[in-house]
Amino acid sequence: MVLKRYLYLIVPIVMLATVVAIRVQSPPFVEGLQLQIFDIYQRLKPRTYTPLPVKIIDIDDESVKRIGQWPWPRTYFAELINDVFSKGAMVLGFDVVFSEPDRTSPANVLPVWAGNSNGLAPADSTTDLPGWAQAREAFGLKDRLDELPDHDVIFADAIRQAAYVVTGYILTQEETERPPTRKWDMETSGDDPRPYLPNFRGAIVNLPEIDEASAGNGVFNMAPDRDNIIRRVHLLFRQGDTIYPTLGAEMIRVFQGASNYTIETAEADSDREGLQMVTIGGVEIPTGPQGRVWIHFTKFEPDRYIPAWKLLDGSLDSTGIEGHVLFLGASAAGLKDIRATPLNPVTPGVEIYANIVEQVLLGEFLQRPEWAEDLELAYLVVLALTLILLLRKLGAMWCTLLGFGVGVIALGYAWFAYVEHRWLLDPVVPSLAVLLIYLTSALVDFAQAERQRRQVRHAFNHYLAPAVIEQLVADPKRLTLSGEKRETTFLFTDIAGFTSLAEGMAPTTLVEVLNGYLDETCNIVMRHGGTIDKIV
Repeated sequence: MVLKRYLYLIVPIVMLATVVAIRVQSPPFVEGLQLQIFDIYQRLKPRTYTPLPVKIIDIDDESVKRIGQWPWPRTYFAELINDVFSKGAMVLGFDVVFSEPDRTSPANVLPVWAGNSNGLAPADSTTDLPGWAQAREAFGLKDRLDELPDHDVIFADAIRQAAYVVTGYILTQEETERPPTRKWDMETSGDDPRPYLPNFRGAIVNLPEIDEASAGNGVFNMAPDRDNIIRRVHLLFRQGDTIYPTLGAEMIRVFQGASNYTIETAEADSDREGLQMVTIGGVEIPTGPQGRVWIHFTKFEPDRYIPAWKLLDGSLDSTGIEGHVLFLGASAAGLKDIRATPLNPVTPGVEIYANIVEQVLLGEFLQRPEWAEDLELAYLVVLALTLILLLRKLGAMWCTLLGFGVGVIALGYAWFAYVEHRWLLDPVVPSLAVLLIYLTSALVDFAQAERQRRQVRHAFNHYLAPAVIEQLVADPKRLTLSGEKRETTFLFTDIAGFTSLAEGMAPTTLVEVLNGYLDETCNIVMRHGGTIDKIV
């Protein structure tokens, strides 16, 4: 009986505990909804593009059309390196991996000319297969071609002479023989960061002479969220026990002329966990526990891009290059370096790293504060309990208005926090949870009230006038066993001469007359809120 009495509190409180447990565990559907909310923030107010010395040398469709099919000879990249640094570029990063020898190098081109990928055809061959005639003609060129420098060597020399070139590589889950070349020192402060970083078993790296010549070497990998949208990127990965920085991190390090990274992690005995900060030279970058950085995207900005063909044909002056950090990457449709972001489903991957460097130069970082989840949980619990406790006192309408008002305030504060402080707070998921709890509480309260109404109607339907029953239904507290003092009127009626009347009538006729009389009489009593005690 006590359980039924307090059911209107017990059920919603159990629901509240369940919702809090789900919110703490943050299952995929909750996290996905939260990320969609953060996407809406960026769509409504993306980062305003500020002209900064960060540009992208873009291998776009027009460049492929003008320069020729991909991949281009490494000598083209050597020319490009020489050109941009002669025009005053600060750093150049390649979002391209050069893992195989250049097929257009003199030593590698003869088999192609011969039409035989395994080598030249025999000189005395009489077989008239395609390419063999060309092979015989090529024999006279072999010695002269061997005297020409290898394209990969030319490329490596250009990288070495430029001094500020950053190359990149791809980490994989397949074991490989050669690990990426390290160009940095790595220090840690706090707990071991490696368990929190994505781990890989191998890497697709550049040719040794290219890696050795570069000033920096960074990872290309990006780990999208479950919906394959890039919202945040890792600054660090690991292969086994070794930690490797990403391309964007290496660009920041080389730009500063720094040599080391410092990883700050939470202490083992604290209530925090994972990475908290990555310091690159003199720049502190706040991260999440897994070393990820939220990206505050801008809309597509054409001024950020320099078509590669304009550099290779010499038509670009030094105005847009001097003092700049340059990325070389591809937006051409066939080169498959396209990623989805909250603002654009077809964003070139290199633009994401350019956004990171811009944020570092501005000193503005999009963050989800470590106290955000605690604040959202507190908001959920306090508002839910308030509505549960006030529902019976204020009624559904006032509680709805109260909840709606508090929700609007929370949404307004979250938007203010995003616009003014670049904090990512989520008022929507907690508000939806509160709405679910409130609806549960209201449903239980309604069910109990309806059950009480049915009991009153059933108990007094045969004894009281409908108007009186409805008064009791509307206010069950009036139904007490202690009674109350009132002035009342009692009416006793009789039918004059009923005995003689009944003796002179047939039974069926008598019943019909009595029914008509009693119906009319009872209706008069009921219309005036009377109670019929008995009919004799």
